[in-house]
Amino acid sequence: VRPVKRPLAIAFAAALLEAGPLAGASAMATLSVSVTVSSNCQISASSVAFGTYDPVVANFAAPVTGTGGVTITCTRGTAASLTLGPGANPSGSTRRMRGGTSFIAYELYQPASESPGAPCSLASPRVWGAAGDGVFTPSSAPSRDPRSYNVCGRIPEAQDVLAAAYFDAVVATANF
Repeated sequence: VRPVKRPLAIAFAAALLEAGPLAGASAMATLSVSVTVSSNCQISASSVAFGTYDPVVANFAAPVTGTGGVTITCTRGTAASLTLGPGANPSGSTRRMRGGTSFIAYELYQPASESPGAPCSLASPRVWGAAGDGVFTPSSAPSRDPRSYNVCGRIPEAQDVLAAAYFDAVVATANF
């Protein structure tokens, strides 16, 4: 038997390792991957602060207006409608703030258009409510970025009310 030279043996072993297993067979399978993206929205609201109401002089012939906001953040492509409840102190379909035992009437209106950030326009206002024409329905979310909409408020002039601090709580809802 003749001895094999060391460099030749190393080269032979390396060639066998590169060639892979001697069997040479393989099998494949497809692994499915899936996810369901849910339609989801978050909603937040900022207060409508009217400031001061003076039924004797400043607001005897002029209403007080104020602006708040509703912001929604939805999954891209999600359509959401926005509603505002009647508040905690309604009288029929009239929203009212309470100050002790007294009430002051007010109303909340939709912005001038369905574009985010559209200004208030009380020239031909549409009441923002919870049903029918009162539901605000902007277009579907173009991205997951927040979209803000103005809530336009007005306290009618010449209300004969007690001097007090008045408050109401209105629930804003995103339906999607």
